[in-house]
Amino acid sequence: MSDFVHDHAAGPSTNVLSVRSARVLAWAGILAIVALSLVPGALRPHTMFSGQIEHFTAYAGTGFFLSLGYLERKQRLLGWIGLAIASGLFETLQHIMPNRSPSLFDALASTCGSTLGLVAGVVVGHFQIGPMIRTSAHRSMISISRRSKRRSATS
Repeated sequence: MSDFVHDHAAGPSTNVLSVRSARVLAWAGILAIVALSLVPGALRPHTMFSGQIEHFTAYAGTGFFLSLGYLERKQRLLGWIGLAIASGLFETLQHIMPNRSPSLFDALASTCGSTLGLVAGVVVGHFQIGPMIRTSAHRSMISISRRSKRRSATS
């Protein structure tokens, strides 16, 4: 079985999403969050946005890809809990990092971002992956039904 989810109506060459790719992007996001959270402030790249927006965006993207890479409810819940704990832990560890200062608002922005990202991934997954899975299951049931009718007719 392929690791890709295909649009069955358009044919197998139309890849909608690779679960493996979503997992790779999620883990890349986690590694980036860890690295950027624990480096001294002078080494961390800065954008033109506030720290809370940076946190929100990084965690939202990571949560989004976690949600698309890990499709079971329990996996998604563990991902959300893990990101929430990580945001608090990384902010606490910034006490010992040079030129860094922990912020409760940064941790909250991170947790809100991961929550929105995970929810967005569920919604996108429902509308992109869900119908294809249902279509595939429906086609399988039709195929089984036709085979069953042919066997009954030949018996």
